[in-house]
Amino acid sequence: MKIRLLLFAFALIATACQSGKFSDNDFSGKTFAAKFRLDNLGKKDDPSIGIALAMLGNMKAKYTFNDDNTGTYRAEMGSISHESPMKWAVRNDSLFIETKSREGLSKQAFAIASSNEGYVISQDSIKVELVSEVKK
Repeated sequence: MKIRLLLFAFALIATACQSGKFSDNDFSGKTFAAKFRLDNLGKKDDPSIGIALAMLGNMKAKYTFNDDNTGTYRAEMGSISHESPMKWAVRNDSLFIETKSREGLSKQAFAIASSNEGYVISQDSIKVELVSEVKK
């Protein structure tokens, strides 16, 4: 009886200690359109918040996650576009993205949650909904 109880306790601990429900496989080989949302920005009557929201509403962005944990981030606003190579990894239900640009190296960590259309990654007051693109 004690052995069964110990085995049950060990199985319960092992299950609790498993890594999160997200892994590299959730993103590997996929492309996502990005929809940006800003939450909890403070004063809603601040003009700079209205400008930021308008800019994000007009921006089209796309994340491409290659099988080798590299990829690209592409953003377009009107006739202006920018593309950055990136490295990425999923660990402990967080998405880590490293990009290089003229400004230097940027490393960001995002919490991951499931959504109806894909995933939502979030960091502080920024939320990005990643919507799976269907390959043609």
